[in-house]
Amino acid sequence: MLIPYIAILKMKEFQKRTKLRLYLLLENNKLKEAIKNYHKFLKVIDKIN
Repeated sequence: MLIPYIAILKMKEFQKRTKLRLYLLLENNKLKEAIKNYHKFLKVIDKIN
């Protein structure tokens, strides 16, 4: 009876890690976008000056 319980725990642990990985990927993409936008912003400011 213990084996299904362990399997469920492992699945939950795996899901948590997968969610964390997805979250980190999303955050990383947001960061990349933010950096790109910041560089565009700097270029615009250079043109104005």
